[in-house]
Amino acid sequence: MEPPPLICYLLSEGGGPLNAIVRYFPLQKPVIKKLTLTVLLILLIALAVGSISWLRSPRQEEVRFYNGEIVLAGTIYLPPSEGRHPVVIFIHGSGDDSREQYRFYANLLAKKGIAALIYDKRGVGASSGSWKLSPFGALADDALAGVHFLKNHPAIDAKRIGAWGGSEGAIIAPWIASRSSDVAFVIMQSATGVTFAQQNRYQNERQIRSATNSEENIAQGLAIIKLQSDYARTGTGWQAYAKCQASGKRKGLGFIARSNVAT
Repeated sequence: MEPPPLICYLLSEGGGPLNAIVRYFPLQKPVIKKLTLTVLLILLIALAVGSISWLRSPRQEEVRFYNGEIVLAGTIYLPPSEGRHPVVIFIHGSGDDSREQYRFYANLLAKKGIAALIYDKRGVGASSGSWKLSPFGALADDALAGVHFLKNHPAIDAKRIGAWGGSEGAIIAPWIASRSSDVAFVIMQSATGVTFAQQNRYQNERQIRSATNSEENIAQGLAIIKLQSDYARTGTGWQAYAKCQASGKRKGLGFIARSNVAT
């Protein structure tokens, strides 16, 4: 009976791996046979481990969903098992936040049997629009569009859709849950325990105090923030805000105008 091709290669005259060993370390045929079987066993174990790891790896699906004319690009991480799965949609923090920040967590959840939807914030990555020019509620609508998309996905259990939010996302997550019964649970990370206006004032006050020791300038900076917030909330008072902001800019408080009020 001819030996298997792999063994023939290992023992080939042309310089197979085991042939090279024999040249340097003369061995008896029984030893060569045992060594060959050991190498084959190691190769089979490595192949088996690699195959099992591949079979257990989450599946990734590139998706698009829509909020009106806004196209939101994302990735769904699905558990390797068949059937419908619970799912978590990840909601961004402030700034240019993309799906890349959440891949580790999405992959981890999928390995545990929980699907995950991560997506690029509007105006970031492959998503259209601009978060900088959008009201805060538009970001919540984007997340709700993702929830609606998941509800109709064949691999998702529509009764077990949850929202995870960090920082700014931790404000949006419970908000969308209050607006839609399709959100079954909420996970909040680094959430604020006050209103967004109060949180924004606190954050900006810290920035102002780090930039100046003048109580007069600090007071004017806080006044700018209040007028800014009032205008964002009511749509009135622009002239008063612009006048105060221009005065503050001459005192080195121009960075307040660039602060992130809405998002």
